[in-house]
Amino acid sequence: MLAELADSAARTADRSQGRQSKSKSYFFELLTPEDLVAEPSFIRFALQWDILALASHYLGQVPRLNSISLFATRKSDRPEWRVSQRWHRDYDDRRMLKLFPFTTPVLQESNGPFTFIPASYGDRLRVPLY
Repeated sequence: MLAELADSAARTADRSQGRQSKSKSYFFELLTPEDLVAEPSFIRFALQWDILALASHYLGQVPRLNSISLFATRKSDRPEWRVSQRWHRDYDDRRMLKLFPFTTPVLQESNGPFTFIPASYGDRLRVPLY
């Protein structure tokens, strides 16, 4: 299933220049509603049984798929990374689950992989989550 998702992501990236983020010059949203029709593997991946079971267990209720996004990060000439994805907190709805499957290999340690830092570490840093 991940290989199918990676193939769909590659096809979508090939035909899309993406919409550049307003705040991040290196961050591009590639997926459009039309892509979800052309590439239904995005929806099939999100709705597979293992993911639904995990989300149901975590949330304590039947989940609702709210959105699917496909992002590309591209090299930036900015010398500083103040607006990067290296460290940030999402202040979305408290009852949310986000899943970040990589669709291309992370070849250098400095480029990834994604690291999750539990909220309890924020207390040690004196930066409360809420």
